[in-house]
Amino acid sequence: MPKLCAIVESLGSPVVPVDPEFRLWLGSESDTSFPIAILQKSLKVTVEKPIGLKSNLLKMFGYSGSGEVTEEIFEKPDCGPWWKKLLFGLCFFNAVVNERRKYGIFGWNIDCEFSSSDFKVAVMMLENALMQQPTVPWRMLRCQIGDVIYGGRVTEPRDQQNLSSLLHRFCNPDVLRDDFSFSSEEPCQPMPKSARMKDYVCLIQALPDDDPHELLGLHPEAMRGFKETQSQNFIDHLMALQPRATPASLMISQEKSEDELLMGIVSDLLKRLPLTVEKEENTGTQSTLKGLMSSPFWEFLYKNAKGHDPLIHCVLLAFLKQEMERFDKLLFVIHESLKDLQLAIKGEIVLSQELEETQESLLKSAVPPLWQKYAYKSCKPLSSWVNDLIQRLNFFNTWAKMAFGEIHHRYLRFIAVWKRAVPSLHPDPRRPVEEERDFLGGFPARYWLPAFFFPQAFLTAVLQDYGRSQGLSMDTLAFTHHVVSDTTECNEEELSIITQKQLNIVRRAFKARDSTHIGVHVFGLFIEGARWNHGEKVLEDSLPQELCCDFPEIHFLPTKISTDTPDPSHQADSELYTFECPVYQTPERLRTLTSAGLPSNLLTWVCLPTKKPPSHWITMQAALLCEKNEQ
Repeated sequence: MPKLCAIVESLGSPVVPVDPEFRLWLGSESDTSFPIAILQKSLKVTVEKPIGLKSNLLKMFGYSGSGEVTEEIFEKPDCGPWWKKLLFGLCFFNAVVNERRKYGIFGWNIDCEFSSSDFKVAVMMLENALMQQPTVPWRMLRCQIGDVIYGGRVTEPRDQQNLSSLLHRFCNPDVLRDDFSFSSEEPCQPMPKSARMKDYVCLIQALPDDDPHELLGLHPEAMRGFKETQSQNFIDHLMALQPRATPASLMISQEKSEDELLMGIVSDLLKRLPLTVEKEENTGTQSTLKGLMSSPFWEFLYKNAKGHDPLIHCVLLAFLKQEMERFDKLLFVIHESLKDLQLAIKGEIVLSQELEETQESLLKSAVPPLWQKYAYKSCKPLSSWVNDLIQRLNFFNTWAKMAFGEIHHRYLRFIAVWKRAVPSLHPDPRRPVEEERDFLGGFPARYWLPAFFFPQAFLTAVLQDYGRSQGLSMDTLAFTHHVVSDTTECNEEELSIITQKQLNIVRRAFKARDSTHIGVHVFGLFIEGARWNHGEKVLEDSLPQELCCDFPEIHFLPTKISTDTPDPSHQADSELYTFECPVYQTPERLRTLTSAGLPSNLLTWVCLPTKKPPSHWITMQAALLCEKNEQ
């Protein structure tokens, strides 16, 4: 490199004669050791990565023998009769895993930086394996390519499963058949064993310019989503070149200033949002559930309850209190920031950076960063976010009222005892003891899972309560899942309308409970990349132009690991598979990992019956979501 730099420097010297028509062309891969001086004096041309499955394959085969797969490599006679088919399958696999990257979460949960060196190493490994063994070592190939070479760049467990499923499509005994094709579609025709490199190049050139979703293993609507994202990015770049104008300011008349508009938004939010989850109906210190559970009386009940009291010792009650504290903190931050913003607009206080960010976010109909810091995970715009927050508050307020009423009903006699400071908690023998009363009266019949700050803690609390009631360690327990598809009560269309409009969330959560008291019933989830067949009670492919749809109620049933027999309904039909469907809190699914290597917003896994193998749903990126994408 120093010698090259000296030669280039000498070309600019007046003592060195240079022909006026002389041009120096230099080509290089990205390298940190390349001299900066040459770059600064050069006109730089960058070769972008090929876009599309067809372009990726043509680049690998090379338009003029300059690709990774040359004719010399492709026609190697020492690698056995299956070398060409396996090499072409490896090329196809490399193109697919790279092409899926542009589809965001529908391709990979976390973007994987696959490089050309991965493909070159995989080709060398394939060559060595075929030269050393008389038969094709399928298991070794899948292990080295999927787990080591390409899998070494994958950090998320779901992506690793996705990679293994994709590799199995291109690396299995079926690819050796002369009538095998990677797609049932017309563009990808099977190739005989005697085909030469030019035949494979002709096959690649016959592929459509638009990637067939079947070849990529993607959901059909992922293509439309990618194009919409491209269009939105283009519009965003155009808008960034325009003078500052907010969507809200474009809708008002010129007579209304931005400050007046902002004051209207702030006033409306202050009116709609309560100060706390629970509204104190009187001035007593124990007029709310949170106040009651923080009072000395609750400690008195907790210490003096005999044995395991299913209500006093209920972990779900403690979880409810923690959730209300988080919502109260969020409401406090919202109200304080809005009041400060009002004062700043009036000129009574200085507009801080946080208030300026809040102001800009409100004008752009976005959730301010300060609120997001104290809020639950969500991707909703401001209007939908506020409506959703109000529904969550109504859910928790109703639950708290029911629990508060149940506690008063059951322990009214203890309140009198405590107020008289009598140390004994023995009930009056003349009054019947209501020990047999169903303590579940203070809890929802169904839980709106998306309402929680931390749904993982809710599911853990359910297992803890069940373990305590049965005298079992929580480590020995797990959930089994049953999708509740009651088609006799209302048809599928009516169920969809009820859920889509989010009507009567509270009524749905607290209406008549069914006879099953073990475990919990949850609702409010959406399925992306698939749909639920209410009649056959299986997971199936989405309808045309449908990416996300409502999912029915799910019964989370605690069961003892390894001793309880599986539900026979899941084994009655040998043709049914079980797909472990991930449940994410937001449509973004995951972009960051926890210290344990799991996605930060992965809540749990739900086992769903399906007629298709799990690998189909893994490559389709099917998942349950707590909220739909409204961007």
